[in-house]
Amino acid sequence: MRIYEEQELMKIAKRDNNTKRSYLLVNPLQGKHIPVQPSRCIHMVQELAGKVSDTYAGERLLLIGFAETATAIGAIIAENCPEVMFYMHTTREQVEGSSNFLYFSEIHSHATEQRLATEKLDEMIRLADRIVFAEDEVTTGNTIWNLIQCMRERYEADSESDSERGSGGGRERKLAFGIVSVLNGMDESNSEKFDRAGIKRLFLKKISGRDFTAELERYDFKGEKEDFSRDMEEEKSCRKKGERIIYSAPGRCEPRLGVEPVPYLKASRNLAHFCIWLAEKEPGWDWSGKRALFLGTEEFMYPALKTAQYVEEECSCDVRFHATTRSPILPDAEEGYPLQSRAELKSVYDGERTTYIYNLDSYDVVFLMSDTRNYTAQGIESLTSALEAAGNSKIYIVRWSE
Repeated sequence: MRIYEEQELMKIAKRDNNTKRSYLLVNPLQGKHIPVQPSRCIHMVQELAGKVSDTYAGERLLLIGFAETATAIGAIIAENCPEVMFYMHTTREQVEGSSNFLYFSEIHSHATEQRLATEKLDEMIRLADRIVFAEDEVTTGNTIWNLIQCMRERYEADSESDSERGSGGGRERKLAFGIVSVLNGMDESNSEKFDRAGIKRLFLKKISGRDFTAELERYDFKGEKEDFSRDMEEEKSCRKKGERIIYSAPGRCEPRLGVEPVPYLKASRNLAHFCIWLAEKEPGWDWSGKRALFLGTEEFMYPALKTAQYVEEECSCDVRFHATTRSPILPDAEEGYPLQSRAELKSVYDGERTTYIYNLDSYDVVFLMSDTRNYTAQGIESLTSALEAAGNSKIYIVRWSE
């Protein structure tokens, strides 16, 4: 098993106008804020999957990733851990086919409200021996603790009622939990709380509780910032959207409701085949020596990452993956700071929402990938404009549809 150094997994950045927590720990290998070679991201998370398999061998697991940064981390663990029966992730989006949720809060986040769809959750919990939560970084554990209390209130009470009625196997069931994360920064008091509850924490790196805010004082945060989110006239927006060709790829899965890992992986591979077909149908296209970017949107990370991995393995080219995010972070051009540039956008999911993309570069081909059924005009135009401003002219817009 590989031992990662702290600097490989963690860079410190400054949140923009966040009074709850002034810093953000940016993982260069995660593929969220910084473009990453997909194989390096996958290998990192496979190390976590090995820890989960070793710890919970023989158990049937429901694995839950946290939006938006850990949606791919959770799915990769699920893919590489035979014990995982079901995978789902939390969300801040409206979910088609779902009207019932467990609501909980992520207090330090820019967007605090989180929720978990319950349409399939009841059955998945009934079949699973343990629920394991996947995160990129656990600092206090409060967000996970909030969700655990919601689940206990709903499902342990239900189990007690079932037992009284003679159902549920005739026994009162207590839920079992676990946590897996790339980084763990929990102090002694928070760790003891989880220890008392019998909840193990698995991670790649334990980080010290040092003053991260003080480490940012040497930067002036004068990195490149461009605003592509400016409101456009509706007619102009619609006209420009009409000029952008949007390709619909079949086979969409919905991890917000819950999926089995193997079908989710197969669907993502089919998405990769679709993207390869798009590029290769152009006369004279050759992947050799090309630089390609696969850009996910917000919570939509795993299928775009798996597409990038497949192209990296099969097409002999230089591939990068990353994603847009809701998190506003200040850029700085100084060496050693992780985010040199920031483009401000409108969300492809919601034209009223502001999102961001960091460290954009120029590539021979870009695949802008999302699972939204209806791209917003503002989101399409702002993101494609940001890509073009960074020197990208060949852009395929792919919507993962039914």
